[in-house]
Amino acid sequence: MIKRAIKKAFRAMLPQRHDADGRPYYTREGGANAGLQSYYVENKAAIHRGHVPDRYRRIAGLVPGQRIIEFGSADGTQSLVLALAKDAVCGVELMDLQFEEAERLKSAWLALGRRVENCAFLQASILESTHLLNGYDTVLMSRVLYHLRSDIDGLMGDIAASDVKHVVLVGCPSRTERWRKLGETGDSMGKFAYYATPEGMSAILEKHGFKITTSLAGEDGNDPVVVGAR
Repeated sequence: MIKRAIKKAFRAMLPQRHDADGRPYYTREGGANAGLQSYYVENKAAIHRGHVPDRYRRIAGLVPGQRIIEFGSADGTQSLVLALAKDAVCGVELMDLQFEEAERLKSAWLALGRRVENCAFLQASILESTHLLNGYDTVLMSRVLYHLRSDIDGLMGDIAASDVKHVVLVGCPSRTERWRKLGETGDSMGKFAYYATPEGMSAILEKHGFKITTSLAGEDGNDPVVVGAR
């Protein structure tokens, strides 16, 4: 407990990370994306017992390659599900709460006999982790891209300059619906909510040289998913 308190206090002293527009992202205390995601919280007990909701299985089935890096891995569920069928998975997450939950979940699955030793979690900024890309076949970002706002284009440029062959982007059905009805005025993300939609995700992938191999609109409450390859 003492070590954790010291660690938390030290991190709170670190400079807050901002995007190119000066907006904070993934702030450490009381800021954007500070809590665990609702669909994880609703299923947390079952997930810790090894039961995986269909949402995670659906996305895992769309991820190509054997070495996967997930940017914005949150509670770690998706990375751990991928690890069951992949050679190596790395989940990158900045927020303390999500990162620590991912470590707890991995320990719980190992205790259940799940073979997830090949999944590692790294607590770091997405934008400061692009040097890792050359070790992986595929980048996965689930409900993450649009939160990076004006850093989106730069991050995608770094991915395109790496050896990564596939990018899997998962958007948000509610943001997609608001964007189509109201455009920039319909969401707190403003113009960046476009990158929560299938058309926005496809556009940024194609801009950086990826061919769209899968595009799912996200009907029936499912998240939209776009997969690019080169």
